[in-house]
Amino acid sequence: RCCWNSVRSGVSAHPRAHVTGSEAELLRIGAAAGMIAWHLVQHPEARRRLPLWLLPGAGMAGLAILGMAFELQPTPDFPNRMHLFWTAGLTTIAVGVALMCLHILLNPRSALARVLSVPPLPQLGRISYGIYLYHYPVVYYLQPRFVDTRALGVVVMVASTLTLATASWWLVERPILRLGRHRTLSVTGS
Repeated sequence: RCCWNSVRSGVSAHPRAHVTGSEAELLRIGAAAGMIAWHLVQHPEARRRLPLWLLPGAGMAGLAILGMAFELQPTPDFPNRMHLFWTAGLTTIAVGVALMCLHILLNPRSALARVLSVPPLPQLGRISYGIYLYHYPVVYYLQPRFVDTRALGVVVMVASTLTLATASWWLVERPILRLGRHRTLSVTGS
Protein backbone atom coordinates (compact mmCIF):
# COMPACT_ATOMS: atom_id res chain seq x y z
CA ARG A 1 0.00 0.00 0.00
CA CYS A 2 2.82 2.41 0.83
CA CYS A 3 4.51 1.77 -2.52
CA TRP A 4 1.26 2.25 -4.46
CA ASN A 5 0.51 5.51 -2.60
CA SER A 6 3.98 6.87 -3.32
CA VAL A 7 3.64 5.94 -7.00
CA ARG A 8 0.12 7.38 -7.17
CA SER A 9 1.15 10.68 -5.64
CA GLY A 10 4.29 10.98 -7.75
CA VAL A 11 6.46 11.28 -4.66
CA SER A 12 9.11 8.72 -3.87
CA ALA A 13 9.27 7.07 -0.47
CA HIS A 14 12.97 7.97 -0.39
CA PRO A 15 13.51 11.67 0.39
CA ARG A 16 16.48 12.05 -1.98
CA ALA A 17 14.82 10.40 -4.97
CA HIS A 18 13.06 12.57 -7.51
CA VAL A 19 10.15 11.28 -9.57
CA THR A 20 8.62 13.67 -12.04
CA GLY A 21 4.92 13.69 -12.80
CA SER A 22 5.34 11.92 -16.13
CA GLU A 23 7.63 9.26 -14.63
CA ALA A 24 5.10 8.64 -11.88
CA GLU A 25 2.39 8.33 -14.51
CA LEU A 26 4.40 5.68 -16.34
CA LEU A 27 4.93 3.79 -13.08
CA ARG A 28 1.19 3.96 -12.34
CA ILE A 29 0.35 2.53 -15.76
CA GLY A 30 2.81 -0.35 -15.30
CA ALA A 31 1.61 -1.01 -11.75
CA ALA A 32 -2.03 -1.01 -12.86
CA ALA A 33 -1.29 -3.43 -15.72
CA GLY A 34 0.58 -5.70 -13.31
CA MET A 35 -2.28 -5.69 -10.82
CA ILE A 36 -4.83 -6.44 -13.53
CA ALA A 37 -2.70 -9.28 -14.91
CA TRP A 38 -2.15 -10.74 -11.43
CA HIS A 39 -5.88 -10.61 -10.69
CA LEU A 40 -6.81 -12.27 -13.98
CA VAL A 41 -4.19 -15.02 -13.53
CA GLN A 42 -5.18 -15.67 -9.89
CA HIS A 43 -8.92 -15.60 -10.60
CA PRO A 44 -9.68 -17.50 -13.82
CA GLU A 45 -13.42 -16.99 -13.32
CA ALA A 46 -12.92 -13.22 -13.71
CA ARG A 47 -11.02 -13.86 -16.93
CA ARG A 48 -13.82 -16.05 -18.29
CA ARG A 49 -16.30 -13.19 -17.76
CA LEU A 50 -14.35 -10.92 -20.12
CA PRO A 51 -15.77 -10.45 -23.62
CA LEU A 52 -14.02 -12.71 -26.15
CA TRP A 53 -12.85 -9.75 -28.25
CA LEU A 54 -11.19 -7.94 -25.34
CA LEU A 55 -7.81 -9.70 -25.16
CA PRO A 56 -7.10 -9.81 -28.91
CA GLY A 57 -8.41 -6.25 -29.07
CA ALA A 58 -5.96 -5.20 -26.33
CA GLY A 59 -3.02 -6.58 -28.31
CA MET A 60 -4.06 -4.88 -31.53
CA ALA A 61 -4.85 -1.64 -29.69
CA GLY A 62 -1.42 -1.81 -28.07
CA LEU A 63 0.25 -2.14 -31.46
CA ALA A 64 -1.81 0.72 -32.89
CA ILE A 65 -1.05 2.93 -29.90
CA LEU A 66 2.68 2.22 -30.20
CA GLY A 67 2.52 3.12 -33.88
CA MET A 68 0.82 6.43 -33.07
CA ALA A 69 3.34 7.17 -30.29
CA PHE A 70 6.29 6.65 -32.59
CA GLU A 71 4.61 8.94 -35.08
CA LEU A 72 4.68 11.64 -32.35
CA GLN A 73 8.46 11.51 -32.04
CA PRO A 74 10.22 14.80 -32.69
CA THR A 75 12.16 14.88 -35.96
CA PRO A 76 14.25 17.58 -37.63
CA ASP A 77 11.18 18.39 -39.76
CA PHE A 78 8.89 18.63 -36.70
CA PRO A 79 10.99 19.78 -33.71
CA ASN A 80 7.90 21.27 -32.03
CA ARG A 81 6.72 17.75 -31.17
CA MET A 82 9.23 17.51 -28.30
CA HIS A 83 6.76 18.63 -25.62
CA LEU A 84 3.99 16.46 -27.06
CA PHE A 85 6.30 13.42 -27.11
CA TRP A 86 7.56 13.88 -23.55
CA THR A 87 4.02 14.24 -22.22
CA ALA A 88 1.50 12.33 -24.32
CA GLY A 89 4.04 10.25 -26.24
CA LEU A 90 5.60 8.48 -23.27
CA THR A 91 2.21 7.89 -21.69
CA THR A 92 0.92 6.51 -24.97
CA ILE A 93 3.91 4.16 -25.24
CA ALA A 94 3.35 2.95 -21.66
CA VAL A 95 -0.35 2.25 -22.35
CA GLY A 96 0.49 0.45 -25.60
CA VAL A 97 3.15 -1.72 -23.98
CA ALA A 98 0.85 -2.48 -21.02
CA LEU A 99 -1.95 -3.58 -23.35
CA MET A 100 0.42 -5.76 -25.35
CA CYS A 101 1.85 -7.33 -22.18
CA LEU A 102 -1.63 -8.10 -20.87
CA HIS A 103 -2.57 -9.64 -24.21
CA ILE A 104 0.56 -11.81 -24.36
CA LEU A 105 0.41 -12.89 -20.71
CA LEU A 106 -3.22 -13.94 -20.98
CA ASN A 107 -2.99 -15.28 -24.57
CA PRO A 108 0.42 -17.02 -24.80
CA ARG A 109 -0.57 -18.84 -28.02
CA SER A 110 -1.68 -15.71 -29.87
CA ALA A 111 -0.06 -14.54 -33.10
CA LEU A 112 1.47 -11.53 -31.32
CA ALA A 113 3.03 -13.79 -28.66
CA ARG A 114 4.41 -16.11 -31.36
CA VAL A 115 5.92 -13.18 -33.30
CA LEU A 116 7.57 -11.80 -30.16
CA SER A 117 9.01 -15.23 -29.31
CA VAL A 118 11.04 -15.39 -32.53
CA PRO A 119 14.80 -15.22 -31.81
CA PRO A 120 16.56 -12.89 -31.01
CA LEU A 121 13.61 -11.05 -29.40
CA PRO A 122 13.43 -13.21 -26.23
CA GLN A 123 17.18 -12.78 -25.75
CA LEU A 124 16.80 -9.00 -26.14
CA GLY A 125 14.02 -9.12 -23.56
CA ARG A 126 16.29 -10.97 -21.18
CA ILE A 127 18.99 -8.28 -21.39
CA SER A 128 16.57 -5.35 -21.74
CA TYR A 129 17.31 -3.98 -18.27
CA GLY A 130 21.01 -3.84 -19.15
CA ILE A 131 20.17 -2.15 -22.44
CA TYR A 132 18.14 0.41 -20.48
CA LEU A 133 20.97 0.98 -18.00
CA TYR A 134 23.90 1.15 -20.40
CA HIS A 135 22.52 2.82 -23.53
CA TYR A 136 22.66 6.37 -22.18
CA PRO A 137 26.29 6.30 -20.93
CA VAL A 138 27.36 4.61 -24.16
CA VAL A 139 25.60 7.20 -26.33
CA TYR A 140 26.81 10.06 -24.12
CA TYR A 141 30.42 8.91 -24.35
CA LEU A 142 30.59 7.68 -27.96
CA GLN A 143 28.31 10.02 -29.91
CA PRO A 144 30.71 13.00 -29.91
CA ARG A 145 33.45 10.73 -31.27
CA PHE A 146 31.44 9.81 -34.39
CA VAL A 147 30.27 13.18 -35.66
CA ASP A 148 31.69 12.65 -39.16
CA THR A 149 30.78 8.95 -39.48
CA ARG A 150 27.28 8.81 -38.04
CA ALA A 151 26.30 5.38 -39.45
CA LEU A 152 29.47 3.80 -38.06
CA GLY A 153 28.77 5.52 -34.75
CA VAL A 154 25.29 3.99 -34.53
CA VAL A 155 26.70 0.53 -35.21
CA VAL A 156 29.43 0.96 -32.59
CA MET A 157 26.97 2.36 -30.00
CA VAL A 158 24.44 -0.46 -30.53
CA ALA A 159 27.19 -3.11 -30.43
CA SER A 160 28.71 -1.58 -27.29
CA THR A 161 25.35 -1.36 -25.53
CA LEU A 162 24.45 -4.96 -26.41
CA THR A 163 27.90 -6.17 -25.30
CA LEU A 164 27.66 -4.39 -21.95
CA ALA A 165 24.08 -5.56 -21.39
CA THR A 166 24.99 -9.18 -22.21
CA ALA A 167 28.02 -9.09 -19.91
CA SER A 168 25.85 -7.57 -17.18
CA TRP A 169 23.28 -10.36 -17.61
CA TRP A 170 25.86 -13.13 -17.30
CA LEU A 171 28.10 -11.57 -14.65
CA VAL A 172 25.63 -9.66 -12.45
CA GLU A 173 21.93 -10.23 -13.06
CA ARG A 174 21.89 -14.00 -13.63
CA PRO A 175 24.00 -14.85 -10.53
CA ILE A 176 21.80 -12.57 -8.39
CA LEU A 177 18.62 -14.16 -9.76
CA ARG A 178 20.03 -17.64 -9.07
CA LEU A 179 21.03 -16.60 -5.54
CA GLY A 180 17.52 -15.29 -4.92
CA ARG A 181 15.97 -18.50 -6.25
CA HIS A 182 18.31 -20.61 -4.07
CA ARG A 183 17.42 -18.59 -0.96
CA THR A 184 13.70 -18.87 -1.71
CA LEU A 185 14.00 -22.63 -2.04
CA SER A 186 15.99 -23.00 1.17
CA VAL A 187 13.60 -20.77 3.15
CA THR A 188 10.53 -22.70 2.00
CA GLY A 189 12.26 -26.02 2.56
CA SER A 190 11.64 -27.28 -0.98
